[in-house]
Amino acid sequence: MKLEEKDRVRIDTRAPSAWRQQDGRATCPLFSNDNEQVCLQRLAPGEPLFSSHRTSAELLVLHGQLNVADQPYEQGSWMRQPEGDALEILAGAQGAMIYLKTGHLLDICPSPARPIHELPAH
Repeated sequence: MKLEEKDRVRIDTRAPSAWRQQDGRATCPLFSNDNEQVCLQRLAPGEPLFSSHRTSAELLVLHGQLNVADQPYEQGSWMRQPEGDALEILAGAQGAMIYLKTGHLLDICPSPARPIHELPAH
């Protein structure tokens, strides 16, 4: 978010009217500008997070599970994916709901040795 942005935004993400179908997926838009887009997304079981187009992203698993290279990432897991990274991220067997922020990491180069970090469980 840019420093000059001062607008308050409040969205009841539990309200069905806040959600829309976008590319066959339930999406709740939260924020958008020229540099970034933020939303909640519900993924069906086994559904890939991204299509063939790779974009920079940060995400937090709110419910369910995501799988990356057979490694499960459950509720509370946070991931960062620079533009062009080749990771395939799939929803787990029960699907997933994620907080997704895209477009803001365009100046970060992908690194094959970069680890994916998971928040410790409480």
